[in-house]
Amino acid sequence: MFSRYTLWIAVLLVALGVGCKPAEPPEPPVEFIVNADVEGKYPVSKHLGEVVYVDFWATWCGPCRDSFPWMVEMQTKYQSEGLKIVALSLDTDHDMAREFAEELNANFTIGFDDSGEVADLFKVKGMPTSVLIGRDGRIVKKHEGFNEGKQDEYEAAIVKALGQS
Repeated sequence: MFSRYTLWIAVLLVALGVGCKPAEPPEPPVEFIVNADVEGKYPVSKHLGEVVYVDFWATWCGPCRDSFPWMVEMQTKYQSEGLKIVALSLDTDHDMAREFAEELNANFTIGFDDSGEVADLFKVKGMPTSVLIGRDGRIVKKHEGFNEGKQDEYEAAIVKALGQS
């Protein structure tokens, strides 16, 4: 049977709620259509099996300008491991957005969300806002703003997502 010691541990675990908390259901996979500059409209599920870093930005946003060189570096560094960066401009002037991206040597997909539909889906409140989507299509991480002091933290999240299957 059970010893007093075993019974005491069981009572303690129940009191602490260990093993009694229901598991949180996982977020469903994300699906949205991107109006991309080069590739035309396509669903994000096109990149299932890859890690997708979705960045919401605008030409008037100073931190957005700061984030582009870092995203260029990440795309170059991790593309062969399955990273796909999709930067969605909320500008209505697509030509100005393209010039911005070209000036900053963007080597990733530039898309447009001038209706704000995709931004609403991700509850974007400020820019830039970045959403990291894992290989299974589920959101792994989200952060608002771009802080040059947190670049290592952002990269670590990408590396972790790339390592998950």
